[in-house]
Amino acid sequence: MAIYCFFIVIDSKVNLKVDVKIRQLQIALLVETLLGVYLLLTNSEVGDNGMIRLVSNSQPITGNIAVAVLPVSVYLYFKNKGNHRTETQIIFIELGFLFWIIMSGTRGYTLLYAITMLFVFYDYVFNNRKSGKNAIQNRFAIIAFVCWLLLLLVIIVPGFADRISAILRVEDSTGIRSYENAAEWNFFWSAPWEVKLFGVGLGGTPGRYQAYVDAIMMQVAKGMWNQEIYLYESGAQFHNFFANLALNFGLVGIICVSFINFYIWNITTKKCYNNRIIRLIFHLFQIGFLLMNYFRWPTECGISEIIIFAFVLKLIEQEFDKQPEYKRKRKRIEMVL
Repeated sequence: MAIYCFFIVIDSKVNLKVDVKIRQLQIALLVETLLGVYLLLTNSEVGDNGMIRLVSNSQPITGNIAVAVLPVSVYLYFKNKGNHRTETQIIFIELGFLFWIIMSGTRGYTLLYAITMLFVFYDYVFNNRKSGKNAIQNRFAIIAFVCWLLLLLVIIVPGFADRISAILRVEDSTGIRSYENAAEWNFFWSAPWEVKLFGVGLGGTPGRYQAYVDAIMMQVAKGMWNQEIYLYESGAQFHNFFANLALNFGLVGIICVSFINFYIWNITTKKCYNNRIIRLIFHLFQIGFLLMNYFRWPTECGISEIIIFAFVLKLIEQEFDKQPEYKRKRKRIEMVL
């Protein structure tokens, strides 16, 4: 569904007249913060790591807005390159978003955020000549001080490193996902050849295959729970997008989705051709988005992220289309791709 939405947006003939400004990011952070505070007071729960998670009915709530507006933050940051005040505002807004992502306890969100924002933070600290030599030195000094402080805390405070690891859930297990992945893997190798190729079908019931029942029961014996759901329900059974893809569409589905993602990669290259750093970051965003779907349900998740991503690509293209030099470059790259 998310991939389908991407092409609806990217192929639309709508001329975007939206003037994206930092105010939109500020409003997004305000909404995320209000939602986080509300959950702190009403629906927080303690995760396996002993830390509070801001969830509702075991579903992560905070962090959704934060990861959805990541492409907007990247776009605004580089659009305002050289404007020290705006750059700094965006960095602090993103640090606020990072707080709520961590509070959600969702590793997929943390991974996507880190992969996308890595080069933005690097650019802000080390590659910002327009802000002046003193500004660069001040930023470097702040980073060095924070690193030194963290190192000092690790050395003198017992258990500090373990606490940080617990907050980020670095060593936590993936829960029922490990059983799900093992069950799908066992089923795939034991399934009839037509299921290997085409899967059980969208909306199909895998429980009608004895090889699938055997694979699930093998994991139940190892500790897997909710066996009735996996045995008798149809559709997307697992948290892992790729396991669901193999289950429902088989090798044909995996190949098709792979080609679609290569196509999206090429679209991103063409739309961002005039700006190498944005192109790199958005390629990393796509990789992070795919990795994120290892951790969560894929049917409705990711739609807002991919729609906003597509809109930002259209904004970038629309902005560069005003430059005759870019039009010539884009024609050349389209001929190559």
